Amino acid sequence: MAVGRSVPVAVAGFAAGGLVVAAALAGEFVASLTVSMGVAEWLLFRLRSRCLVALRRTGVAERLLARSWRVLARCLGGYAAALVALAGVESAVLPGAAAWDAPHLGVLLALGCTLWLALLLQSCERSWTAAAVLSAATATALPLLAARTGTPGTVIGLTGSCAAAVLLAAATAATARVTTHR
Repeated sequence: MAVGRSVPVAVAGFAAGGLVVAAALAGEFVASLTVSMGVAEWLLFRLRSRCLVALRRTGVAERLLARSWRVLARCLGGYAAALVALAGVESAVLPGAAAWDAPHLGVLLALGCTLWLALLLQSCERSWTAAAVLSAATATALPLLAARTGTPGTVIGLTGSCAAAVLLAAATAATARVTTHR
């Protein structure tokens, strides 16, 4: 049974890896994305513990959504800020790194937020949701990149943004459920 439960995590990992490799080949920020995983894990832990506190304080399931949404927004915003700061360091320190400008930061934020939200869903036992969305994003991005339908940054940024939007909706619903936090 444990092997079966690990399948969606593996699928999500392969799909996320495909997006990150595509971003690396496109010359996007990936060192910052890699280093940011420590911050990502800390913020996931913080989100889960803050949602438990919110659950204890509300006592009513309907009010949990408002509280959990604020916690989710703060943690995701904190992760985005860490990504931007790390990208600034990467751009300044690593020779040949991407420019610290809006297009490159947009791709980094789309990809980083997608990965963070997928990790959040996995921690909320919604691994198949994360796997499906990451797989769809990768299955969309790779053929578009191969066909050269747009610049690599644009393709990765748009597919990442769409995936992040879907994952954010799923994460909002998941963190607002009382049963998620038991």
